[in-house]
Amino acid sequence: MRRPHADGAAWALGGAAAAAAVVGGIEPADVLVWIDPAEADRWAELLVPDRVRAGRGRLRIAAAPDPWTLTLANSADGVWISDLAQIYVDCQREGERAHPAAAAVRERLVT
Repeated sequence: MRRPHADGAAWALGGAAAAAAVVGGIEPADVLVWIDPAEADRWAELLVPDRVRAGRGRLRIAAAPDPWTLTLANSADGVWISDLAQIYVDCQREGERAHPAAAAVRERLVT
């Protein structure tokens, strides 16, 4: 994911994977990446799948829910991570497995 950003593509990690990066102790089953919807064709060119061992995880690329999502992201070692409020909303929407992640992010929001 660092390469697309180096190529100028805007993105931010969201959902339980972002929560894992922020609060730790969470093992997401998939990774959500928010992108600028205007860059969808560019992402199709940038993302070339590698052969990997079969497993449960998946990568979801989705249009950012609003223009602020990408502008509020912060970099952590070259990985762009959504702001805490977006991560919380994402985790609430991801279902029961992500609710502990949402609770951990909520703790960060209120302290």
